[in-house]
Amino acid sequence: MSSDSLSAWLTLYFTPRLGAKGLQKLLSKANPEQIVQWDELRLQAHGLTPTQINFIHQSHQAYIEQCFEWQSTAA
Repeated sequence: MSSDSLSAWLTLYFTPRLGAKGLQKLLSKANPEQIVQWDELRLQAHGLTPTQINFIHQSHQAYIEQCFEWQSTAA
């Protein structure tokens, strides 16, 4: 899995109150890398709240880097 793909998965996984059903619904429409690139209107059309949309559009690079570091030490 590429780092971009893993970053997209982590972003969606940590999106507040998205849950398994919400994630499944989104994944039935596109892959995670595409979803995190969607604009606000498209995310709203798929039922996401303003809080969730803001979370997806914010940079979480520092947190994602921590996850990558954890992954490399766990391997």
